[in-house]
Amino acid sequence: MQQPEVKGDLFQHIFAYIEKKWGKHALEPHSIPRKKFKMERWYTFKEFCDFLEEIVKTIGEGKVEILFNIGCDMIVDDLRWPLVFKGKDPINIFTSNKMQNAQYRIGDFRVNLLSKKHLTVSVELWTEDEGCAELIAHFYRGRLQGILNLTGHLGKVHMSKKYTETEKICVYDLRWR
Repeated sequence: MQQPEVKGDLFQHIFAYIEKKWGKHALEPHSIPRKKFKMERWYTFKEFCDFLEEIVKTIGEGKVEILFNIGCDMIVDDLRWPLVFKGKDPINIFTSNKMQNAQYRIGDFRVNLLSKKHLTVSVELWTEDEGCAELIAHFYRGRLQGILNLTGHLGKVHMSKKYTETEKICVYDLRWR
């Protein structure tokens, strides 16, 4: 099993999203230092999970909802991604796109095409920490939803299988019209 890691630019994009949505001082009560995370440096999966956990505690919304929304909105609002995904066939994107490796290396990804408008994405996470796995699972589901939204196809991403101690895999079911 490889060591999971997350690039500093993802931390910085989350900070920018939170400032835009909740204000510049939204994370101050817990004093998460933005300067700590350098854009080009890689950080441990544990540091990223601790960061997500602090956000959930500070913002005070439900864990599933806040992490899903951050993941989704960050894709939709980031000016880089509409150029990549707009008007594209979701099958082509999800079966050929390895872009997540640019921002995070968290597990092995597999896509299973079930029909012309239905596929699953399985992620075998490189962690033994069930709490971390839960955080990243909701965040990643939001990212998948954001990509699907940008294609212009109406659809939903559901988590059909959650990470457990015995089965260290998350499965996302994607369906669209």
